[in-house]
Amino acid sequence: MDKRKKPRRAINFPVEISWCDGRGHTHTGTARALDLSDTGIRIESSVRIERWTHVHVRAAQCGLKTNAIVRHSIRQETTYLLGLEFEAAIDSEHPKAFVDYYELLQISPNAELETIRRVYKLLAARVNPDNPRTGDDERFRIIKDAFDTLSDPDRRAAYDASREQRTQGPLPIFELADFALGVDGETNRRIGILCLLYNQRRASEDKPGLSIMDLEKLMAFPREHLAFAVWYLKSKNFVTTGESSDIVVTSEGVDYLEAHLPANRVAYQLLKGAETGTMHCRVAPESPVAAKSEKSGVAPCVH
Repeated sequence: MDKRKKPRRAINFPVEISWCDGRGHTHTGTARALDLSDTGIRIESSVRIERWTHVHVRAAQCGLKTNAIVRHSIRQETTYLLGLEFEAAIDSEHPKAFVDYYELLQISPNAELETIRRVYKLLAARVNPDNPRTGDDERFRIIKDAFDTLSDPDRRAAYDASREQRTQGPLPIFELADFALGVDGETNRRIGILCLLYNQRRASEDKPGLSIMDLEKLMAFPREHLAFAVWYLKSKNFVTTGESSDIVVTSEGVDYLEAHLPANRVAYQLLKGAETGTMHCRVAPESPVAAKSEKSGVAPCVH
């Protein structure tokens, strides 16, 4: 169904909005909400906000707190009429996931335009729906969205600002019971570290490793609780210390992860989440083997 045909209800109350302009400057302000649906909101603003800008919207009157993108920006006599599309439907049982375009394309957030174009061209050719062997309509659409956003300086600046807000906290997967404190979660914490290092090494040639502070931030575990896991991984030669004391996955660590990927839910979610750019979402892909094992009451064996 066309999102513009979603039922809207008239409203009239102030909303707070914040956004980043094309020069990287952050702005906040108050606008007036005019109507609302599950997928978007129409507001009247005293300042202009460019189309495709990512904004954060807050409205205490209806408990609204979400991210949106400006789809329409129409100038009136003294104000601007803005049509905002939510990045996730506010009452959907399966909300639209935020996609990290850099993870999706497996490139650094500092990648130059030429790199973005080259990677996009190769990936798009592989998943193009016209490709009879590897065509994938949905993946092609997402990859094209990534390219359209990252190849436009203004849209990229706005997206980067929104991405920074979304990626400030730990990855949602580390909130699962699989990573419980103590010996019960120790194995999965080691797997989690390996996966993060694997993803980092694959995506960034310039910075192939992560510091213990990076791991602490991504996993929401104090470094004191990660020390044992790092010691173990180093003793098995799965990780090593690289430049600037960063921790870097080794070829042995890569082989170990890939060998256990189908049977371990944690590894599958972290590696496939990075592949699809959805690591920062609360719903991640699940290994069919791991899901089957979980239903049968048999935990996948990874040591």
